[in-house]
Amino acid sequence: MHDKLFAAALGIAPPWFVAGVRFDEASKVLTVGIDFTAGNRFGVDGATGEHPVHDTVTKTYRHLNFFQYECVLEVRTPRVKLPDRTVHLVKPPFAGKLSGFTLLFEALVLMLAPQMPFAATARIVGISDHRVTAICRRYVALALELADFSQVKALAIDETSRARGHDYITLAADATERRVLAVAEGREAKTVAAIATELAEHGCPP
Repeated sequence: MHDKLFAAALGIAPPWFVAGVRFDEASKVLTVGIDFTAGNRFGVDGATGEHPVHDTVTKTYRHLNFFQYECVLEVRTPRVKLPDRTVHLVKPPFAGKLSGFTLLFEALVLMLAPQMPFAATARIVGISDHRVTAICRRYVALALELADFSQVKALAIDETSRARGHDYITLAADATERRVLAVAEGREAKTVAAIATELAEHGCPP
């Protein structure tokens, strides 16, 4: 019964299921074992259809805390064999964009990070500020890949110092919508050229 309760709380759906739960009193860590139904076939990115399981590996994901306790998902993860005989690891639907975290954990980081310094976010969620930075950079990179600047009507470029001294960055912004489009270190001509190239890659009119 408690496995079903954890599955509901975690949003685990077939063919995945909660295989067991254990709590380490010394480390105050709750580990939830996740498995999949035998005989199931899986799809992978870059390949059509669903494919048979070749073997499995155990992957660990940091999840949102259960009350005050750190929660970790320990997932028996299938690898599938494609018709070309290559073997690929299946990505569970609850896995985040950065290795080792669930989507919900990353969502919490992304909710907190804009509101406070990364070090404060790291203290709240219980990971290093380097990992917080890595999560944020990953999602910024994904957002930039999808950015469409084709509707920009007026472009503003300015420089500012991000610290005492002469540590400058250059920003390009949509002057009409008042949103930052690109940021680069420095304020030289090559910096502006790099920004222009980036904007053009996303359809910004010359």
